[in-house]
Amino acid sequence: RCKTPERHSGGTATVPWHQDTSYLDEESWDKLQVTAWVPLVDTHRTNGCMQVVTGTHSKGITVEHACCVGGTWYNECLPAELEATLDCDMAADVVTCEVPRGSVLFLNNITAHRSLPNFSDSVR
Repeated sequence: RCKTPERHSGGTATVPWHQDTSYLDEESWDKLQVTAWVPLVDTHRTNGCMQVVTGTHSKGITVEHACCVGGTWYNECLPAELEATLDCDMAADVVTCEVPRGSVLFLNNITAHRSLPNFSDSVR
């Protein structure tokens, strides 16, 4: 999906921490699914690249999520919930994924991830 600059989107283009399973029916939570993210432009901190939390897939657990944060359709899991449930350290385990255009970032449906705000002047 495209990510408009923050000054135009009012924060609604920034995707909060979540696991993709939170968007699926609970009957499918025991099935691993792959996501392949292929950016069409170079992504970096300024234009809103993704971040992942390493190791959050290893327990096979989907944490509690809140729906429709900030008037959007996005689900959100709080960092404290990730730490408590998945034994991760949000200060040490977050990896910023600056991905060049045409490259690919693979993750599965229980890997916690988010996008950063787009503070550039261009759509990402």
